[in-house]
This record gives sequence, structure tokens and C-alpha cells, in this order.
Amino acid sequence: MKEFVESLQAFLTPIIAIAVAWIAFQQWKTAQQKLKMERYERRMRVYDQVIQILKVVMRDMNPKYEDLIQFRQATTEADFLFGSEIPDYLDELVSNGIKLQNAKGAYCDYTRISPPGYDHTKVVNEIKTQAEWFTDQFNGAREKFRPYLDIGHDTTAADVNWIRGFRGIGWVITFPLAAIIVIAFYEETKEFSPSYYYVQQRIDYYALAKKTGTARTGTDLLGPIKNPFEYELELPGMGTATFSNEIPKEIAAKMLKDFLKHHPDGIKPWEIDWSLGGAPPPGFVLDKSVPITAGFIAPKKVNRLKLAGWIIGSFVGMALVIQGSISVLAWIGRGFRDK
Repeated sequence: MKEFVESLQAFLTPIIAIAVAWIAFQQWKTAQQKLKMERYERRMRVYDQVIQILKVVMRDMNPKYEDLIQFRQATTEADFLFGSEIPDYLDELVSNGIKLQNAKGAYCDYTRISPPGYDHTKVVNEIKTQAEWFTDQFNGAREKFRPYLDIGHDTTAADVNWIRGFRGIGWVITFPLAAIIVIAFYEETKEFSPSYYYVQQRIDYYALAKKTGTARTGTDLLGPIKNPFEYELELPGMGTATFSNEIPKEIAAKMLKDFLKHHPDGIKPWEIDWSLGGAPPPGFVLDKSVPITAGFIAPKKVNRLKLAGWIIGSFVGMALVIQGSISVLAWIGRGFRDK
């Protein structure tokens, strides 16, 4: 049951982590959409102010200075919401409105005495020019603001369809690439554990032969043969312990400590395989006076935390690389600017 629970935890941990990351990404995406919507609404308010001032001008073709100044104050945030062409256009509206108001103020009909230097034709042409310009601005303003307010053309709200397509493809590619990375580095998630091992009893047959006065094999006469791929540590009061060279000595020391904690009375002989060297001497009883070697066998164990880290890191890393590359391409496609 315990192994099942541990396996279930190892399986669910990366899935939960990915789910949390996905939820966080969706929240970020929602926040971005909210920001775009707020920016769209603020841009629309500027456009509404333009339409309102045009209506004021068209009412009698005689705008007041107060109306023009109030209009420009109400649209000051346009400097931070649009490209430079929109603030320039708003300044042009105010400038032409002042020209129209000045021309209307200078106009003299038969009821007024013309001041010295008055050029009636010039004044009338100026009024006509500005009146025609303002009349055209209902269509002109709509075209000026279209790239920012038409969802089909807004590079920030909708962007172009090819970017969306590439992002979708990018997410599809992210999962298998992340899986390949995890598989390639799966062995890196394995490590030796101080509590994950088993012990194989080994008898020093050379010492056994000396004790009984009977040599059982040619190997016994030559003495114990050292394995070049192992090293030994002292097993206090019991003999020696052997470890593979792959096991770090600090981990081996911890294994010994763990072993002694669970076997305080020493090594207890269990079933010994005598088949390779024949039967033991008659009446021989294995006791603690015979040197015994404890061979520690320690297979590597998957570190679930490292594995979860590799899964999450691979997924997030590939997503950042792929989606980041697409964002750079989109930025270049927009002409190095974000409207």
C-alpha cells in the first residue's frame, strides 16, 4: 500500500505542478486581455471626444476657444495610448479650429465697417477651407482611428491570424519536446539513498580455512581477492562492509549508520550459499569470530522531487523558448512597435 501511495504521488506531483502552471498562465493571459480591453475603452473615449468637438464645430462653424482647449485637455492621455500620428491629428483639430474661429471673428459683412488692411476674399476663403476640412473629418477621424479601434485590424487586440496559428502549433510541439528532454535526462534524476539498499553476507574463506585448518578451495589458499570496483569500510565489531565505487563515501557512511541502527546486535547469519565452494567443515558453526563481509548493494532510486523539477522545467523552458521566439517574430512583424 505504501509503495502504491508513493508511486501515485510521484505520478500526480508533476501533473499537479503543470496544472498549477497552466492555471497561472491562463490568469496571466486573462490579465493581458483585460489590459487590452481597458486600453481599447480609453482609446474609444478619445475618439468620442473627437466626434463631439466635430459636432460642436459643425453646429455653426464658429467654435469657441474654451471648447477647443477643453477638448485638448480631455484627450491628453492620447499621447500614451496611440502612435504619434493621433496626438498630431488632435493638435491639428485644435489649430484648424482656432483658424476657423479667427476667420469667423474677422469676417465683415455689410453691417460692419472693415478695419484697415482687411482682405475680404482671403477671410472668406479661409472660412471655406476650414469648413470643408472639418466637414471631411467625420470620415477622416474614423480612418485615423481605425487601426486602433477596429478589432479586425488592431495589432494588440487581435493581431494577425498567422501569429495565433503559430502559437497553437508551438503549444502542440512543446509537450513532445519537453517529454524528450525528460526521457533524455531521466537517469539524472536517480541517486543513491542512505536508506535504500540491501546487504549480501560474504564470508572470508581464507580466514575460515585458517580457523578450521582446512583449505576448501584454491582461492582460500591464495587469500581473499579484492574487487577493483569496490572499496571497504569498517563495520564496527562485525567485520567490513564493501561498497561499489559508484556509491559516494558520504552516502556509504550514512548507509552504515542506518544499518547499525536496525541491526544493533550485529550481523546474523542467514542462509549461506555454499554450493560454489563445497560444504562447510563438519560440525562447523558460523559465529562472530569468523570475519564476515557485508556487501552493500545500493541501486539508484528516482528522486521524485528532481523528476518533478525536470518535468516542470522542461515544459516551462520549451514553452518560453517557443512562445518567446514567436513573440519576437510578431514584434518584428509589427514593425518593432506595439500599437
